Amino acid sequence: MLTGRRGAPLQNAICHPDLHALAISPGEPEAHDQRDIIANRKPFERAHPLAVVYADDICYPDKLAEIGSSSWFKISSVSLACLMHAVRTPETRVALSNPGSKPRVVLRSLSWTGGFLDGATIALAEDLTTLIGGRGTGKSTVIESLRYVLDIPPIGQAAQRDHEAIVRDVIETGTIVELVVDAVTPDHARFTIQRTVPDAPVVLDAAGTVTKMTPADVVGEIEIFSQHELAEVAQQPANVAQMIQRFAGEPGSDDMVAVQHQLAENRSKLRRVEREQAKLDEALSEIPRLEEAAQHFEKTEWTKQLGEQQRLSKDKSIITQGANRISAAAEGVEVFAGEDVVGALRGQFGGIDESPHKAMLDGVAKATQRLADTIEAALQTMQTALAAASTEIEGIRSAWTSATDPQRARHATIIRELKAEGHDPDRFIATTNRLNELRDKVSQRVVLANRREALHAERQTLLGELYTAETAARRRLGAAVKKANKATDGVVLAKPIPAPDRSEFIAIVNHHIKNVRRPLLDAVDRADFSPRAFVDAVREGADKLDSAFGLKGAQWTNIEAAGEPFLREFEEHVVGYAVEVRLDVSAEDSSGRQYRTLDSLSKGQRATALLLLLLGASQSPLIIDQPEDDLDNRFVYAGLVKKLRGLKGIRQIIVTTHNANVPVLGDAELIVTLEGDGQHGWPVEEKTGSLDKPQVRVIAEDILEGGHTAFDTNMRLYR
Repeated sequence: MLTGRRGAPLQNAICHPDLHALAISPGEPEAHDQRDIIANRKPFERAHPLAVVYADDICYPDKLAEIGSSSWFKISSVSLACLMHAVRTPETRVALSNPGSKPRVVLRSLSWTGGFLDGATIALAEDLTTLIGGRGTGKSTVIESLRYVLDIPPIGQAAQRDHEAIVRDVIETGTIVELVVDAVTPDHARFTIQRTVPDAPVVLDAAGTVTKMTPADVVGEIEIFSQHELAEVAQQPANVAQMIQRFAGEPGSDDMVAVQHQLAENRSKLRRVEREQAKLDEALSEIPRLEEAAQHFEKTEWTKQLGEQQRLSKDKSIITQGANRISAAAEGVEVFAGEDVVGALRGQFGGIDESPHKAMLDGVAKATQRLADTIEAALQTMQTALAAASTEIEGIRSAWTSATDPQRARHATIIRELKAEGHDPDRFIATTNRLNELRDKVSQRVVLANRREALHAERQTLLGELYTAETAARRRLGAAVKKANKATDGVVLAKPIPAPDRSEFIAIVNHHIKNVRRPLLDAVDRADFSPRAFVDAVREGADKLDSAFGLKGAQWTNIEAAGEPFLREFEEHVVGYAVEVRLDVSAEDSSGRQYRTLDSLSKGQRATALLLLLLGASQSPLIIDQPEDDLDNRFVYAGLVKKLRGLKGIRQIIVTTHNANVPVLGDAELIVTLEGDGQHGWPVEEKTGSLDKPQVRVIAEDILEGGHTAFDTNMRLYR
């Protein structure tokens, strides 16, 4: 046809409504107008583009192996009606090469034992599955069951409450939800995930054996959004960041949380050491006064009679000090033993037996076992030595007491005589005893100073680790945002911004500073606020705080009074990042972009922007409950449907809907019709299938809102 016609005859033939497919031969030169016809350009423009197929003549069986001899058609059954449906939807159902998709996670079926959907099993298509039915037939229950069995928490608080209510009141306690999954990690295999309300999920392998894996180990990052959850997420930039990071970035880590926990422990230890130092310094400040008092006493003649008693007091103090040191050492050993270092070292290494390098890897286990044995033996040795030392000290105390009984009795007589003469020996003895006790404690200053210095060094290391973890999180979010922006072709632009939620910092300020807080809170609320820079400025002094943050006078006085406890808690937190999203709201035929931020968009436009990000930035399954409820009407067709068609063979999509445009124009591979009686819901087998089944199209038209209009609009597509 292309080589034998030109001009109007060719235009009339190409634009004829009964022409649906055009066969070309890849080995032959292109005809004069072939490229314009395939591109659907004027004067060959058609309302519905032609399906381009390979259909060369087959002269012998081996010819089928050659490119150009065969095409691929996606159909639900081998029939002329299904074939005609395929050539009318070529972008989703016709391929010139093997359309087999890359290995990906696919949810295969979902079933229930108990609850509202008791006894139901719903099969799921690899590409687009739509769940339809009247209100109260269980569509949202299916979505929340998927969320529950996969143990994926909602992002929004309202969505969390709705999810908990459906699990409690509809899925119900005791119900078993079972999901069959084809996974690609840890290997290409089929798994079954079971969860009985309210227990944790269990993963079974293909043989039905319970594994130690979690649903996340099998399915990875699956996105599930309940009804109106996208609109809720759009209200908080931090939630948007969480959403983007979940579906488009590298897996996050708990490094930052772990470091912050260690910093809080370090702060607590520093606080205890500094309190001990302050208490010790306060006690030692008595020494000059006591020494002066002792000197006055020593000038009197009668104090010479108590010289031997002073020696006895010093001896007793030495014995007590030795016992205290052993007690402190015992506490340290007990803390170390309580951390179960030995148990951690003796833990089993999984996977060694299956490794081809088993003999080599066995050395790792042996090395940790030897270290565990050594530490365990050392602990036993220390505990034995501590007990022996304690016993020895007590023996010395007992022997010393027996040996000094006569001296102490003699001194008791002397004290009575001195009192009878009008002297105050008790005061002298108390003064000298207290002075000796405090002099013995002077050495503790060095011990506490060393402990404080070690904790400071540990803190600096941890703050460096916090900075590293914060930077890594920022990079992960940046990579996620780039991927998301690329997926929307510039229709949506996401940009990392400092998180606007400063509630953690506000709580710290309110806890430590009671007056004149407003200027400080205003500084904390600035977009460019850095807790690290703020703490550094305070430590440099009033002038630096004034120049960097404009805080002075009463603000400086209050911050200075709050001191290190305030600054340390402050520096343990990070501002974090949120995501600012802008949507192109220009008309389709507009020559330029018109971007507006989420806060200046309607509720529907906000959800539209997030859904555009969701649809294109990942290849993992995406599950949404009635997305059209929160979408801009123009986007349902211009954006959502086109995206759904473009994801065929790339991503599994499961949606519930009342809008005919979603399954009809999205060309759903599977429409599942749900019915219910108020007490239970169930899928209807004869009303379930692909749109290339006439009876399924009738059901869709009857149930879905706008169904008749959608089918009329596409009458040629579906005859």
